[in-house]
Amino acid sequence: MIGNKEMLKNATNKSKKITALIQDGFIAFTGAGISFSYPSSIPTSETIKRIIWQELDSHLIDDQDLRTRINNRINFLLPQIKLETMFEVFLRRGVTDIFDSLLVFNQSNPNLDHYLFGLLCKLGYLRAIFTLNFDRLHEKALEAFHLPYTSFLKDVDYKPETKISECIGTPVFHLHNGFLPDDNETSHLNAATSLVRTNLPYEKASIFASYLKKYPILCAGYSNNDLDTFNYLSKYSKKILWYSHYSEDIEPLPPDVTVVKNVLGGNFIQIIRGEQYHNEQTFNDVLINRIPELQIYKKNLIALVNPFGINSLEDKEKIIREKIHEKIRSSVHAIILIADLLDLITERELALELIKKYDLLRLNLDNELVESTASILTHIYDRMGQPKLALKYSKLSIVRASGDEKLANMINYASALLGAWKKEAYRV
Repeated sequence: MIGNKEMLKNATNKSKKITALIQDGFIAFTGAGISFSYPSSIPTSETIKRIIWQELDSHLIDDQDLRTRINNRINFLLPQIKLETMFEVFLRRGVTDIFDSLLVFNQSNPNLDHYLFGLLCKLGYLRAIFTLNFDRLHEKALEAFHLPYTSFLKDVDYKPETKISECIGTPVFHLHNGFLPDDNETSHLNAATSLVRTNLPYEKASIFASYLKKYPILCAGYSNNDLDTFNYLSKYSKKILWYSHYSEDIEPLPPDVTVVKNVLGGNFIQIIRGEQYHNEQTFNDVLINRIPELQIYKKNLIALVNPFGINSLEDKEKIIREKIHEKIRSSVHAIILIADLLDLITERELALELIKKYDLLRLNLDNELVESTASILTHIYDRMGQPKLALKYSKLSIVRASGDEKLANMINYASALLGAWKKEAYRV
C-alpha cells in the first residue's frame, strides 16, 4: 500500500510534468464539458439527446407495447448515439434548420474554464484552440483579455489557400463549425452530422494533424468518443494531458483512449478532478491547483465572470425543448423520424413494425412524407438482403420526389446495377 509520503511525491512529480507541458507551449482540445459550468450553463449533448427523444416519444401513443419496446431499446442505446446522429435524422427528413434550436447558446457567457484558457493565451503558453463546441465562448473570453484571435467557423474558413501563419492572434478552430457572431444562419452547422461525415475534411484534418505533430495537447471537456476527430488524436499526438471530470470508477477511460495511454506511456498524463484536492468543482480548479504559478491569477479570473443573461440551465433546456417541438410538424412526421432513427441504429425490425403499425404509406400523406417513408424502407430492405423490395420502394420514393415516371425508371435501373447500396438509393 502506498504511504502518504509516496502519494505526495507522486502528486508533486505529476504537477511538475503538467507545469512543464503547459509552459513549453501546447494546444487545447475542448468539448461540451467546458461550457456546462455556470454562468455558461450550456446543456450537454446527453441532455439535448434526452430532450429530443422525449419529444419524439410523446407521439408514440397508439400501441403501448410497441412504445415500451422502442423506449427500452432507445434508452439502452442513447448513451452510444451521437447527438449529431439525432440531428442528422431531422436533416434527412426535411428539417434543414434543426440547429436553430441551439441558438440559445449564443446568449451564454464564458465561465472560469474559458477565462483560464484566455489567461493561458495571454501568458503565451496556449498556441491554438481546437473545439467541438458550436458556441463562441472561447472567443468571448479572449475578448475579455483584449487578445486578438481568428475564428474558423465555417468549412470555407479552412479553404486550402488559408495560411495559418498569417492568422491574427490565437486561432480558434471549430472542427464541427460554430455559430456566427450576430447571425442566426445555422445551415453550415450541418457539417457536424456524424453519418454525413465520418472523417474531417482534408483541410481541417491537415491543420489538426500539423498542430498535433508539433505541440502537446490538453484534452478537456472532451466527449471521449468523437467519431471524426479521435483517430487524429491517436495517430499524431506525441504528448497528451487528459482531463477527466470524474474518478476512474465513475468515468473509466474508454478503450480507445486506454490504447493511446498504453502506447504513449509517460507522455500520457491523466488528471482527475478531486484526485488530490476535494474542493475541486471545475476544470480551472484542477489546473490551477496543479500549477501553483497560476494561483495568483484566480481572483482576476473570478472578476471577469459576467452573471447576466440567460444563465439558468433549466431555462435553456426549456427553450431547446420548445424549439424541437416546433420542428416536428405532425405526429406522422415524428413517427417517420423515429423510424429513421431506429434504422440508423440498426433496430430495423422495430422500424418496420412501426411503419406498418402507423400505415405510413397511406395515400393521404403528402409527397414529402411518402418519399421519406419509402426511402427508409429502401435502406431497411437493402440492409436486410431483400433487394427486390429495396428497389420497389426506391422507385416509389423517386416518383414521389420528382413526379417523373421515366426518370424513376432510369434511376431505378441505375440503382439495380449498383446493388441499391446507398442509404438514399433513389438519389444515385
